[in-house]
Amino acid sequence: MTVADIIRKDDDFYINITVFVDKEVWLKYQQDKRNKRNSKGTDLKVHDINALDMGCLKTATDAYGRVYNSTVGETERLRRLQRKLQRQKKGSNNRKRTLKQLHKEYEKNDNLKEQKAIELVNEVLDTTKTLVIQDENL
Repeated sequence: MTVADIIRKDDDFYINITVFVDKEVWLKYQQDKRNKRNSKGTDLKVHDINALDMGCLKTATDAYGRVYNSTVGETERLRRLQRKLQRQKKGSNNRKRTLKQLHKEYEKNDNLKEQKAIELVNEVLDTTKTLVIQDENL
C-alpha cells in the first residue's frame, strides 16, 4: 500500500510518498544489509557492548576511543543573508524575498544536521549489539 501527498513549502512543491512494507520482509532486508556491511572487511569491529558519552566539544565518544563529530556550522550564505536582512526596511518586498531565502537556507542546514545525526546513529548501531548512552545535563 502506498500513500502520496503533495506538500507546499514556500514556493516549492514536494511529493511525500509513504510505502508500507510487511514487517518480516523489512526485518530480513535490514539483517541482509547489516551482514553485507560487516562482510565488506571494514576496519570497524563489531562489539557486543559499547558506550557513548555525549560531550560539549565533541558530539560523542565511545568506550573504545573513537570520536564522532557531527557538528554543522552556519554557512557563509546564511551569515550573508542575515546581514542583508538587518539592513533592509521592514515591510519591503526585498525583505520578504530575503526572508524566503533565509528560510530555505535554514531548512538546508537542518536537513544537513539530520543527515549527520542519522549517519552517526547508523555507524554506531552497525558496530554494536548493545548500546549504553551517558548524557548529562550541564
